[in-house]
Amino acid sequence: MLDEIGLKDVNGDGFREFPDGSPLELTLDYSAAEPPNGEHVRKNELLARDWQAVGLKTTLMPQPESGSAFDKAWEASKYQTRSNWEVGDGPSHLVYPQWLVPIEPQRWAPLNGNWYTVLGTSKAGEELEKEPYDRTPPREAPEPGGPVARIWELYDRTKVEPDPTARHRLVWDIIKIHIEEGPFYAGSVANPPRLVLVKKGLTNVPRRDDLALGGFMNPWIHPTPAVYEPETWYWTDPAAHA
Repeated sequence: MLDEIGLKDVNGDGFREFPDGSPLELTLDYSAAEPPNGEHVRKNELLARDWQAVGLKTTLMPQPESGSAFDKAWEASKYQTRSNWEVGDGPSHLVYPQWLVPIEPQRWAPLNGNWYTVLGTSKAGEELEKEPYDRTPPREAPEPGGPVARIWELYDRTKVEPDPTARHRLVWDIIKIHIEEGPFYAGSVANPPRLVLVKKGLTNVPRRDDLALGGFMNPWIHPTPAVYEPETWYWTDPAAHA
């Protein structure tokens, strides 16, 4: 697939170049405050290993910012990549659309996301003479007719569409853009196991094998494990917990 889009090893150094022969170099940016053996650093190491195996020169790039400072740097489009995210929201794309629709700067297309946040405000018409990175917040309009502009148009239509089926059809159209013209962000793994502690004697708590796909890992909007009917859990010895 990389060969087909013109990314070939032109100079014989084992890494692919752009079609014009210029270097193709990827960085995996992360906060230097991340634990060296933590999940995000380890994940980056695995990504770098696998990408380099197919000729994509990849460098792990610890950044001095941490916490909210790292977030702000990403939102200003300072970094090439960000991998300390989990796409775990749901269950409806319109309840939490940010993964499909760049309407804020935290996930993908941060400059476009910032542009959307000021639409309809007095700031929308300000600083247009400046470069995108020099604006406050740093922002840029999407390419006219491009995928982000069309995704926004579909999303805005869902806000005023009263018919549920028609709204879902608009979401499907957004998904098609991701499939046919993306990916706009890359996933590496789905639903890895996550430890959940259950006190001895508490019964009827569903286990991994009881749940479709093993459950739903780390959702922010899906109240796990509260959705698994805790009113049906019970103690084998209730008197010990009175």
